[in-house]
Amino acid sequence: MPNAIAAVIIAVAAVLGGITVLLVMPDLLQGLGGAVTITGPGFALAAKVAVPR
Repeated sequence: MPNAIAAVIIAVAAVLGGITVLLVMPDLLQGLGGAVTITGPGFALAAKVAVPR
């Protein structure tokens, strides 16, 4: 159960980071690239935390 909670927190932080990048970047394409760069590894980390081996 603690792993699932940590995974949700990491995923939410990744989404919020991506939204922040979109709001701060002046150019939309650069913002989308930055958001994907932050969000993708965030979700990958959340998946690793949620399913321990």
